[in-house]
Amino acid sequence: KILFADLIITYSDYAKNKLNSLGFKNVKRVYPGIDVELYSPAAKDKEIQRLLNVTDEDFVISYPGEFSRLGATDDLVSLIINHAKEFRERKIKLCFPGRIKNSADLNKKNEIKKILQSKDMLGVVRFTDELTVKIIPSDDFMKRKYNTSDLIIFPVRSMQGKFDVPLAVIEAMACGKPVIISNLPILNEFAKENVAVRIEPGNPEILWNAIMDLYSSPEKRNQIGAEARKFVEANFDIKKIADIYQKIYAVL
Repeated sequence: KILFADLIITYSDYAKNKLNSLGFKNVKRVYPGIDVELYSPAAKDKEIQRLLNVTDEDFVISYPGEFSRLGATDDLVSLIINHAKEFRERKIKLCFPGRIKNSADLNKKNEIKKILQSKDMLGVVRFTDELTVKIIPSDDFMKRKYNTSDLIIFPVRSMQGKFDVPLAVIEAMACGKPVIISNLPILNEFAKENVAVRIEPGNPEILWNAIMDLYSSPEKRNQIGAEARKFVEANFDIKKIADIYQKIYAVL
């Protein structure tokens, strides 16, 4: 169906290499662009903190994935239950995804709440989909959410059925946030060693060790976040991406 194209654009080298391996030569990778002026480092947002019921003393972790897909949700529940004492003592708060996309997501969320309630652990989690209905989302709403987090995690087991570039991760990196991300081939080009922490998926203890390493080292968090910001500026700046497309269409 795409044999007629003069040029095929992919959003990742992973996808480009897949097409090259199938014999397509007219392929160019162009990353999707984001507004790096909008998504930029900022102080923690007091209104978001209030709505999340967290303070500057809390260590806020956000998972910007999905409830029912990607395979991370059950691992996060295990993480919380297995380290309940540490979550409480270290004032760690884990924020689950910010939207319910379908009935499967809603069912998974309700399942999570029942499990954590039975373990008396609802107090360490926040369901940010409930936060978004309390205030009118503005253009910088997601930026405010990212910047109110101390750490972003994306410990997915699979990206099946998903866009090959997790823009929620890229946006968080643009805000100078350290990211822990799964060591999956489709993700590795966005999780280079100096801009993110890569972990093997499906192992809550490996994830916990990575979290604790960053929890105990604000300097390391800041360093990774700064490098992540530079990486996004160099590769995902919407203005640079627009220039690339302009040159592509000029040649075609």
